[in-house]
Amino acid sequence: MAEPNTKCILDSVIASIPPPKINEVETDKFSMLVSQIEHNNYHGRISRGKVMSGKVKVGDRISCYDADGNLLESNVVKKIFKDVALNWVEFQEAFAGELINIAGLEKSNIGNSICFEGDDKKLI
Repeated sequence: MAEPNTKCILDSVIASIPPPKINEVETDKFSMLVSQIEHNNYHGRISRGKVMSGKVKVGDRISCYDADGNLLESNVVKKIFKDVALNWVEFQEAFAGELINIAGLEKSNIGNSICFEGDDKKLI
């Protein structure tokens, strides 16, 4: 007797639900919505979130805006980490659609928008 499984159900879900819309055009400006904050003894405050558009590299100048569009701070991206298995791995750049951790902004908080300095891109 065959074992029941959910493979056919999961296959139909994958076939019928479209993937999330992400701006993958390289000319798009970087934007990220902060969904989690962590603290690291070596790197300070770490802002975690999904890159909504564009790409970011270590050394880029970025700004953090609150939900009302007020500038909280501007600084340089010091480190970019991505989750690989259960570890954080350091990368030099990140692209649209990726979940990343950015070190360099000490005033960022959950719900803030991060974008290139001077872009003023509010995400919520």
